[in-house]
Amino acid sequence: MVPVYATVAVGCAAFMVATIGAEGSMRDPWLVYLGRISYGLYVYHGATLLAAHHLEGGRGGWLLLSLLALGSTIGISAASYRWLESPFLRMKARFQKVRSGIAP
Repeated sequence: MVPVYATVAVGCAAFMVATIGAEGSMRDPWLVYLGRISYGLYVYHGATLLAAHHLEGGRGGWLLLSLLALGSTIGISAASYRWLESPFLRMKARFQKVRSGIAP
């Protein structure tokens, strides 16, 4: 049996080491966009995977439905960012308290 958590930890560490000094590749527009919608990706991936699991129903089409779940997650996250998160992010500037001058 493969220790799953150790394997994931080693994979994450390898990814981090590989990206150190890779400034140019981290500026790709699609990576920046995925970073922008990453909260939605985190929130909605469970629901789309659960929906795909129920659609699959033991018929063996898990690969196609997993890809469908991935696409659905990205689409739902993009819509969520556009119509739910962005209005709140724009309002954030109104409620920031900026102190200027020297404190007494």
